[in-house]
Amino acid sequence: LNGKPKKIGWVFEMKVNYENTNESYIHHTWISIKEKKGE
Repeated sequence: LNGKPKKIGWVFEMKVNYENTNESYIHHTWISIKEKKGE
């Protein structure tokens, strides 16, 4: 795109319970893809 990097990635979300309570939280995992040219 006109010599500019193109951002590509995914976000995964999962509901996780705390070990010591019945409460939960949303866990996020970010995956980014990068390409390094010339190698």
